[in-house]
Amino acid sequence: MDLPERRPAHDDKLLDAEVAISELGPLTTDELDTPPAGFGCPSCGGSLFQVGGGPVPRYRCRVGHAWSPESLLDEQAVALEGALWMALRALEEKSALSRRMATAGAHRQSASADRFNDMARDAEVAGATLRRLIARLGSAPHADDTTPSS
Repeated sequence: MDLPERRPAHDDKLLDAEVAISELGPLTTDELDTPPAGFGCPSCGGSLFQVGGGPVPRYRCRVGHAWSPESLLDEQAVALEGALWMALRALEEKSALSRRMATAGAHRQSASADRFNDMARDAEVAGATLRRLIARLGSAPHADDTTPSS
């Protein structure tokens, strides 16, 4: 027995698109009356679309993740901090490996050891810059923070 095809009882393309998104139905940009918002979804990296007008827009991606402006901003901050920590770890590992290579090659070629030491110093300087940036961003107030800043 075949089930009847679900048909919307209205003629609202935007609502149909939201329903399709929430049900993980197929959706193309041709089916939306709104262009991409220019932001990526923090959860999946897909394009976000601004849904609804008015004073408080909502953002949805193709697979159904939904964001208010405040939650999107908060999640972007979390993603940014995570990316900065990964970059810092990579720089610290580059510095450590460069130092090991400089030590291992010091008895063979001093020019090679100097080059690896320079690479280590460059990575350490960049890492220190990232640490300062992470500390600065970590102290930024969040949207739900109501405490006055001094």
